[in-house]
Amino acid sequence: MIGLEIPVSQLPVKEFLIGIGALASGSAKKHFRIMSNKNKVKKVYDHLRDLGKVRTIWQTDRPVNINNFYYRQELEFDGYQKFARKISDITNLSNRMVVEGIVGQGTSILLRYLASQEIKMSHLISF
Repeated sequence: MIGLEIPVSQLPVKEFLIGIGALASGSAKKHFRIMSNKNKVKKVYDHLRDLGKVRTIWQTDRPVNINNFYYRQELEFDGYQKFARKISDITNLSNRMVVEGIVGQGTSILLRYLASQEIKMSHLISF
C-alpha cells in the first residue's frame, strides 16, 4: 500500500533512501531508516526539488530557478580547464577536491547548480 500513501513522484526518493540505508552501517543505517519514513520522504523530496531554486538580490520575495540566471563555469584543476554541467564532470577529474572562492564569488550557487543538474539527470525528481 506504500504506492497509495506516497505520491508517485516521491517513490524514487524513498527507494533511494532505502537503498542507501541497506548499504550503510551503524548510526547512518538508523538515520536512513528514519529518513525513509513516509513523513520524512516528503521533506527530503521537497528539499531536493528546491535545491535548484534560490533567492537573488533582484528577486528577494520568492526563489527563482538557478537555470534562469546561471552562467556555466569553466573550472580549472591542475592546469586543466573544463566546463562542469554536473557533479560527475568534476569527479571524473579527481575523487577529492576543494572548491575555493571568496565570499560572493558564486561557489554555493555552483554547487547547488551541479547538484540540481545531477538530480535532474538521474530522473530522481521530476520538475
